[in-house]
Amino acid sequence: WIAILRVDPYRVDWRAPDGKVTRGAPIPYVRVAVTEREKRFYLDRNAARANRPFTMPPTAPSTLRAALESGWRRAWSEFPPFVAPFESLALTPTADGRVVVLRTPSADAPDPVYDIVDHRGQLSGRVQLAKGERIVGFGKASVYISARDADDLEHVSRHPWP
Repeated sequence: WIAILRVDPYRVDWRAPDGKVTRGAPIPYVRVAVTEREKRFYLDRNAARANRPFTMPPTAPSTLRAALESGWRRAWSEFPPFVAPFESLALTPTADGRVVVLRTPSADAPDPVYDIVDHRGQLSGRVQLAKGERIVGFGKASVYISARDADDLEHVSRHPWP
């Protein structure tokens, strides 16, 4: 099975081993306008990535270097009109054949929220975690959660699933 995450409308489609595609139902979410407050929230949340030095191999052609550097600057200065329902790498498969989708946080809802979607493409639940927590994987009857402490160390804990 292959899960296909769609943006507009936000949904999960499934491709079965025989090639048949099941189109998922639209998953409800509140559309958040990208205001100056949302831009600041995004930039603050991604400050570590945004402030990382940009490096390229010395053998890279100057035209490639210029194009990439221009794209990176543009990516940090241009915003869409609305916050996307999810970010890249948001999809995680569960051991029981469903997927969880990490929703994009917003200034009003900064804590991690995951949508749980079954093979019919139906929303079957939501999980909200605390700030600094994230799902890192699944076992047969467990979900593994990583949490950062005040020293920025990550600790993994196991919890029953589902």
